[in-house]
Formats: sequence, C-alpha cells, structure tokens
Amino acid sequence: MLNYAEGKEIQQQTVPEWFSSPEIDLPLLDSLIDDNNELGTDAVLKNTSYNCLLKPFEMEWVFGFDVNVPVINLSDEERCQIFYTASNIGILYNYCTKTMNHLRGHQSKIVSVCLDKTGQWLATADNGPDNTIMIWDTHKATMVWTIFNHPPSGNNLLLIGMSPSAKLLVIISDQDETTIEFWLWTYGKDAPDDTYTNENNLGAPKSIEFHPNKEQHFMIVFEKSVLFFCWDFESNKVTKTIHPKTPSNLRVGHYSDATYVNHCHESFVASSKGSILVFGTTIYARNYADEAIDNEKFYVKCIKISRAYINCLTSIDQLIVTGDSNGTIMFFDKCVKLLYWISRQITKPIKSISFKLNPRKYNLVHQETTDTADNVEDTSSGLINECFVDFSDEYERLILEQVPRDATLENRPFITRDFFIKTADGTMYLMNVIDHRLLPIFPTADSNVAAIDVHEEMPYLVIAYTKGRMVLFNYETEQEVLTTFLPETDPDALITTIKYSSQCLHLACGRSNGELWFLQPVLLAQIYVDPFKFSNDKVVSIAFSQSSLQMAYFDSNMTVFAFYYDTDTEDWIFKGKVRSHYKDICNMLFLDEDPFGLYTIGKDRHLIKYTNIADNDEELDILTRDRIEQKDIPMYFIPYPRGKFSKSGYFLIADDKHKYKAISSRTSMCTAVYLGPAYGCFKDSHVRKMEFLPKSNKKYLIFMTKKHFGIQMMPVDGNPFKFVGCLGHPDEIADFKISNDGRHVFTVGKDDRTVFMWKVRTTSVETMHILGGLELQPYYCLIEGGRGGFLYQEMRDLFYYMQILQQGEQISAPRTVTNYINIGELPDLMRACGYYPSEYEIENLLTDIRYKLFDDSGILKDKVTFCEFVKLFINHKPAYGYTIDALEEAFEAITTFTDEYGGSDMPRDDFIEALTTTGEQVSTEQIYRCFATLLHAETTSGDLSGERDFGFMPDSIDFDFLAEDVLGLDLDALERGGGGDDDDDDVPYYYYKFDENPYEVSSKDISIPYAFEQKDRSRKFPSPPNGRNSRDRSLSFSYGDYGTNQDIYCRLDEIRPKRESTLPIYDDVRSSRRKPRNFGLSNYGHLKIDYSYSWNNLDKYIYN
Repeated sequence: MLNYAEGKEIQQQTVPEWFSSPEIDLPLLDSLIDDNNELGTDAVLKNTSYNCLLKPFEMEWVFGFDVNVPVINLSDEERCQIFYTASNIGILYNYCTKTMNHLRGHQSKIVSVCLDKTGQWLATADNGPDNTIMIWDTHKATMVWTIFNHPPSGNNLLLIGMSPSAKLLVIISDQDETTIEFWLWTYGKDAPDDTYTNENNLGAPKSIEFHPNKEQHFMIVFEKSVLFFCWDFESNKVTKTIHPKTPSNLRVGHYSDATYVNHCHESFVASSKGSILVFGTTIYARNYADEAIDNEKFYVKCIKISRAYINCLTSIDQLIVTGDSNGTIMFFDKCVKLLYWISRQITKPIKSISFKLNPRKYNLVHQETTDTADNVEDTSSGLINECFVDFSDEYERLILEQVPRDATLENRPFITRDFFIKTADGTMYLMNVIDHRLLPIFPTADSNVAAIDVHEEMPYLVIAYTKGRMVLFNYETEQEVLTTFLPETDPDALITTIKYSSQCLHLACGRSNGELWFLQPVLLAQIYVDPFKFSNDKVVSIAFSQSSLQMAYFDSNMTVFAFYYDTDTEDWIFKGKVRSHYKDICNMLFLDEDPFGLYTIGKDRHLIKYTNIADNDEELDILTRDRIEQKDIPMYFIPYPRGKFSKSGYFLIADDKHKYKAISSRTSMCTAVYLGPAYGCFKDSHVRKMEFLPKSNKKYLIFMTKKHFGIQMMPVDGNPFKFVGCLGHPDEIADFKISNDGRHVFTVGKDDRTVFMWKVRTTSVETMHILGGLELQPYYCLIEGGRGGFLYQEMRDLFYYMQILQQGEQISAPRTVTNYINIGELPDLMRACGYYPSEYEIENLLTDIRYKLFDDSGILKDKVTFCEFVKLFINHKPAYGYTIDALEEAFEAITTFTDEYGGSDMPRDDFIEALTTTGEQVSTEQIYRCFATLLHAETTSGDLSGERDFGFMPDSIDFDFLAEDVLGLDLDALERGGGGDDDDDDVPYYYYKFDENPYEVSSKDISIPYAFEQKDRSRKFPSPPNGRNSRDRSLSFSYGDYGTNQDIYCRLDEIRPKRESTLPIYDDVRSSRRKPRNFGLSNYGHLKIDYSYSWNNLDKYIYN
C-alpha cells in the first residue's frame, strides 16, 4: 500500500505546483492517503466523502432541454424556480437569479417526472438497461430515495405519477403488456404494494392524474382507454378498477391527456382530434359535495373545442386549460364553456403548461387611485416583474381597467396564475396573463445539436442545430449573444459540422448535401452568397492548419477536399480533391509545425500524407500511403510531443482495442504501445476522440469513449491510475470541445438538443495517481489474481528461468541471478505467459523496449528488467484476452478467403496452403511441427522433396476440430458454463458425470479414473462453496506414479455446489511449462494443477 511519504514523493516527481492548488483540500487529502494505506484503494473509492477529490468534471451549465418531458413550475411565495430535464440530468432553475442546481444520478435518459402538490417531493424516472426511479427534495436539491432496476432489465419504464400527499407512487411499464405498480415509497420497501396488469392493447400511457380533493381516487389515461382506480390506505391495495366504455361511433382519435378539477365530480380527457371527453358519476353536472365523491365514472359526453391536436390538458383554480398543436391556449370552466384564450403569440405546438404553486393574491384598484407607472413593465428589457416585487405587501395591486376580461356576457375580469409553457420547437416561455406578455426563458433549440465549437480568444460557444439555426453563447455569463440561420438551399440538407480556424480568423460549416459555408467568426453571417459544393455527400469533418491558410475536409464518400486562403484577394481557393481511402475516414489533421502537412487515417488501417497545400498550381494528391495496423483499427490520432533526440514528431493513435500507439510521422513505424482506458465504465468502449488540455503543457489529455469522457495524465504508460472519467451522455457522446483556457469541456450527445458545460478538475487524476502507488503497484490489478496470484508468480519464475537458459542448462560455474534479460528472449517469454503475438506484434514489442529511452537520452536498450517486462506484457497483450468468438472469426476469415469455400469447413490441403501462403510468412515445416505436436502425432522425416504428410489430420477441417482437437478446448463445457443456472441451491451432493458413471460425494475420499484418451480430456469439477467466502474447507490433490493411468484423489467435506465447471488436465503435471490438453473453465478463466490448492486459491482463479 501507498503511504504518505510515497505520495509526497510522487508529488515532487510530477508537478510540484499541483499540491499548492487552491482546489485541493489538504486535510481531506491527508485523510485520503492515510485511509488508502490502511484500507486499500477499493475501500477508499467507496467512501463518498472523498468524491470531491476524485471527481474529474463538475457540471456548471446545461444549454437546452428535453422537449418531451414536461416543465414543472415550482414557484411560490418563497422561490422563483422551475424544474425541467436535459437528457439524464434534472435541473432546478431559478429564473430570477439565473442559477442552476443539477440533479445527477440517472444513467439513462429521463422519460417521466412527477410532483406532489406542495412542490417539495419530486420523482424522476429513466428508461434504459437499469431502470431507476429517484425521489428528490426540491428544497434541498438532494435525493432521498431510489428504486433500482425497476422494472427489471428488458422492460421499458413508461410513466410515473405521484399522489398530492407524495405517499403513493404509480409506475407504468410494458412488463406483461401493461403493468401498473403502486408503491408506498416512504416505507422503504423493495417491492410494490400492489400491482395491476392488463394484457389488452391499451396503447401508450399518456397521463396519471389524482383527484385534488381525494387522493385515493385517480385515473390513468392510455391512448385507447381510460382506467379509474380507488386506493385503500388501510389495506394498501387497489380496491376498485373501473374501465368505462365509450360509444363505438365516437371519432375522437386517441387520448392525449387528462385532468381532474378542484371541487368537481367530473373528470376530463383530451383527444388528438380536438375534443374533450367528460366522465362522471351522473349524466348531469351536480354540485360538489365531499361525501359524494366517487371514482366509478362512466362516459357522459364529448365536446369539440378545436380542430387541432390537444397536446396538454390541466386544471388550475377550477379552470380547465388546454394547449394544442396550433399554439393556442384556452381556458374553460367546469362546464367546458370557453372563458379566455391566448392565440397568435405562439405559433408552434404546445407540449406542456405548468402554473405556479400558490394562487395569485391581489386587490383590484381603479386607475385613478394609483400611479400607473408603478405597474408597467419595460417589455424590451427582458426582465421579470416578480423577481423585483416587494413581498412585504401580501396582496398584488392590479388595475381593474388593465386586467383582461373573459368571454362571458358579464365581461368579468379574468385573473389566474402565471405559468410556464414549453413548445415543440424547444422554446420555454413565462406567460404573464395580466400583462398578456410572453417572455422566452431560453434560446430556441428547434432541432438536435449537430455540432459545436469554441472561440479561441473570446468566451464564445457556437452551437449549430441540424435544421440551420446557429446560436452564439457567452459561456462565462451563460447568455445568448446572437442567433442566426444558415440559408436554406435544400429542404433536406442538415448541418453536420462546424469549425473555427486557429486564432478564429475563419469559421466553416458543412452540410449533409456537400455544401461548405464560410461564415464570419462572431456575427455568424455568410461571407459568400453561395456555398462551395464539390460533391453531394455529407461533410463529416473540417480541419484548419495552424497558419489558418490551409483548410481541408472529408465527406462520407471517403474523399478529401483542400482549400488555400489567398491573403491578397481574401478568398478561399479550391486545390482539388482525392478519394484516398477505401473505407471510412476516421480523422484528419494538419501537423502543428511548418509546412503543416495534411494527414488522414481510416478504417482501412492506412495513414496517408498529402501534398502541401500552397499558393501554387499543384493540386491535392497523395504523397505517401502507409499501413500502420495489422488487425486493429485506428480511430483517432493527434500530434504527440517529440523527445530531445527525436528526428521527427509522433502521432498518438487510439485504436479499437483499447490501445494507445505512438507512430513516427516520418517513418510511420510504431514505436510504443500502451494500454488505454479499458476497464470499469470504459469496458467494451474504446477511445473515440482525444485532445490535449490547453494551458497544461500537454500534461493532460481529454478523451471520450461511447458514453464516458475523462482525463488522461501524460505520459501514457498503461497505468490504470493515470486516468479518471465519468458519464457524459446516456446514449452516446457525439463530440466534445475544450475552452481555450483549459477550464471547461463542452459535450454534446447524439440525437440530443442539449450541450453540457463541465469544469475540468485535473487534481482528480493527480490524486488518483497518488493512490495507485509506485513501480508495479498500479499494475497488479491488471494481472489476473493480482500480486499474490498464480499468473504473477508464474511470470516471475519464467523471467528468472530465462536467465538460466541464457547461461546454459548444463554449467558447473555458479549461476548469477540478475534483474534483466536480453530483449531477444521477450517473444518466448510472452508466449509462455499466455500472450501469443504475431510477427508484426513482436516487431512492435521489440521496437517499444529498444527505443524506450532513445528520445530522451539517445540510448538504445538491449536488455529488459522484470518491471519493464510486466509493463510490456500488460500493455501489449489483448485487453480482454482471447475469446472463442475471436478464434471462430479468424477461422471464418480463412475459409472465406476465396470464393470457393463459403461454408464452415475446408479441405485439409487447402487449409494448410492458406496458412502458409496468406498472412504472415510461415513455412510448411513449421506448420507440420505445430500440428504434429498439438495432436500427438508421430513425426516422419518426409520424402526427398521435403514435403510433409499431414495424414494424421482429417480430410476436412472445421472449427470444432481446430478448437477441440488442436487447441484442446471443450466447447460443450464452455456453452454449459455460459448458460448455467446459478440459482440451483437444492443439490445436496456433488455430481460427477465421468465416463457415464455418476459419483455422489459426501464426506469421503473418492477416486476418479484419469486417462489421456483424446475424447476424454475434460473432467467435471465442482464450484467453490456458496457465497464464495466459505474458505474453511480445503480441497487437495495428490498424484500417484507418473504413468498413463493416474488417479486424482479429491477430498470434499459436504460442500454444496452452485454450478459444475471444468477443470483443465495437464499432460504432465511435473513440468510447469507444459501446455494443457484442455483449458475449458466455462467462462471463469484458467487454472493450473500444481501439487496442492486450497479453496482460497481455487476461488480466486476460477472466479476471476
């Protein structure tokens, strides 16, 4: 473990100024290091008190919001606040102080929210692989309760609702067609109190509404039906469920929303064809009485109020309020008589309406008794009156002559609460009914975000939306600077990318139809009347050189286009195009040094350099083309700093196998390979983009994977404690940009209308680096079993055994044990440890260690230490080892190499020919020796021509033969291990099925015959005891004479298994260097028999 002194040593070795950063809480850091020394890294990371030190990014602002989740007005006498969602983030926004509180915790996109009548308790629900429902206290902005993984994975959570008192939570999912669950969540139960299932096709749920006067009564509206429920708080069960029928000839479309009205017996349902359906207990509207409230309702009547789609229906102060697709808001009384409407101010469909929590308190006064100027707002200022109201007066003074009037014959004053409106084009308004004024709260986001970029000299963020809208924000003040639109030349053309040049002298924008627009960097106005267009394919990415005189972009047709800026005419000159790759281009860049060469990499594994883009007659062309990968795919690359003795610069490449690779820009040779983010949240998600953090002297690298992004501490060396990350967006991160001062990162999600602004905390990765330790301490977690495991001990033994081989096995002189071996021994040593590199990978491996010190000291290494060997092994081997799927894919590649064989097998001679003539060079003699050894065939000397007889192999080669007979894999055991039942705890004894003779074992020694027959190499072996922590009983192995018929004696003490697994059998247990005949341990890993093992060791290796 790491102690405080070692932590201080790391700080002194890396960045002395980091420890004095004002962001560091020194007492907390001391406590963190002390706890790490006592408890271990895993225990420390679970302690939430250290989150502030280990959090890499802190969310500061969110641009945009989700239009499909309703806005909730939380404003009352004490606060001016609303709640809305943005992707997986809940936001409490104070529209007076313009501050945000971010409610984070969801891993998937929030799909439903609900609130109690007091505005204190808020519930949010997401829909994803692990559905989560969270209850929040909006006053404290803290989470108070969470329901995890409900409904279970594979089912979609559709809608939630909360009773006015916040006691009852209703959850609707598509489990068993339609499942409605009722939770009394304050009791802290792990299961719902009651469940209702309806297998009929009711359509999507639209609304859950509780009666404001009796919360035991509520209704749930689906697209095709309405259900009324009665809840009993004594039995905690649903007592009644009513499914009223409507006339078959009713043509109202599908239901869209519903509401109850205060002090009213009827309920109201809106439809997609502009109608309101009334459900009640009587055919007439009777006077309200508490004792007469009943939820056994039936259809009463249908009233047509609009030709438009009614998107939302709510009630307030005994008024019914509707919002439709024409942007019209209408107010009705309880008899559905029109009282007031608001139209023409909003032209887009209304998605939700939310009123203030408290009723308006007012006094009506005549105009001559008050000063009118005191009540007039300056509509041009964009200020909100209530943010400056003196609340010392309990009642608001309203001028009778200025308040709106309703549509009744009496022409009465129409006064109601202010409310918020959310529209389908991504605009949110505050509506002041008294002044008849509509105030936009946020800039409009009418479509998904297509691209973003950051100004280098000003605190400006430009957001381009797919439909042509572009908004410039000042991200320091979080305010909109201006909004403009790209001219529409094609109704189907969408913005795809936008890019500032160095020093922000130019701004270019690309579209899906191949158009390229040059815009003014700040005003966002087009410079040319017409765009450049040299193809009809989507513009994917744009790049500028450091001089801002060269610009290039590539499209979806793998074509690169180049431009040169003429400073005399101030025009961009097209320099040609070239289709350089035959698969998708992954990235493009200019070198950051003169002559600013242009490079691209693609999924065809080629690095291509182009001719210089200059003010001459030479057109763009390919200068060099080099294949830089054998089987991995390069995904992104950036210029990498060169060393003191380097003759050229490097590219740092991230591939699809979780590796960083340093490639020489001059020779295109791979000079180093490092393990990148590959575990934890980065498992199965490789790095897709990376950029150096500005103002950090290239010490920190910001990277992103599919959903996460993080900070990588430089230089990269495979240390898993030198990077830290967090969830960026729930579905996929489309792109990120870094502010010029290096303090903020902006991320945008795929198919999303929101942009997140994060504050960068580099102290988190420095702290994590301290926790990792020194030398090999950070790397132990990457070795199966850790430092005390079998693999590490085997690596150490084999390393020193290599020294014995170098000195000779038969020598009489005293042996010398050192800490290094010759680098020529590395390939064999890697294979002995379970990593089987190709010749190309061996070349990279030897180049990596040979040139490790060359850039800094000019020295070439010819020896490798044990620490260096361990790091090389971790960095070069596959991140997740070898899998059956990878083997099968490789075999299919051989069988489908020619058109003649497209099946699952191929003739033996053609199989041998494919191995010797394709791919890396291997001779027939080498192939013969390999197969003869693996299949235990008798070798022959061959004929005079030197040809070998492969008659010991079958005439037709299939994957089963290759896996089971050649490699010794038990495919049946692997399939059984992958699909076994872990929950079978009723088996009282071990069950051995061996040669069709079962053995039942209970507190006795047994003897199992052991043979080397080819079809009987795999043995059944029981799993460790239940719970995996029962280490009090032991299991030992003893061996008889080393012959062809050995016995394995197993002692078991009534240990009940949960699953059978397969124990590998070695041909010769006397030698640790023999390869196993079979290593099918289900999905657990590999285990080698070595004289004696206890449950401690078996547990560790079987389950890792």
